[in-house]
Amino acid sequence: MYHYTFRGYAADNMNIVNFDKLGTVFKYGYLGVDLFFMISGFVITLSIKHMNVLRFVKSRFIRLYPIYWICLLLTFLATIYFNSDRFQVTIDEFIWNITMFNGFFGVKYVDGVYWSLFYELKFYIIISLFLFLNKIREIKLDYFILFWLFTLYLYIFFFPFKDYFL
Repeated sequence: MYHYTFRGYAADNMNIVNFDKLGTVFKYGYLGVDLFFMISGFVITLSIKHMNVLRFVKSRFIRLYPIYWICLLLTFLATIYFNSDRFQVTIDEFIWNITMFNGFFGVKYVDGVYWSLFYELKFYIIISLFLFLNKIREIKLDYFILFWLFTLYLYIFFFPFKDYFL
């Protein structure tokens, strides 16, 4: 509802209909993504206590990639079929998107909604690194979380999100 009633008209010029009253109600819908990331981060860190790197990577791969590839292919085929000036995707962009690593190399997303997968993937890489380091040197999860929070605090302190809510 956020995208349809507020952002599509107010920010992205994707919708010609202005949903004034509904847009006001749903304009904070973007916070749902932040809430999802917080809950997901909490659940993932609790669920990895008895996992190894290989098992974690396999579980994340199976959970993300198959449905992502289906959606990616459907979106790519739709851009070809409708051939809109606004939504163009090259074969190179499509191939980069298949890896889900396109965000690391500045390659645009086949569909803008896939931006969140880039951040999810980075989180999974960090968790995988933690699991690997934990295998080498018994690092307590609690210490890792404290270190993570302290590092995040420093990052926010030195690089404030001044344009985050605009």
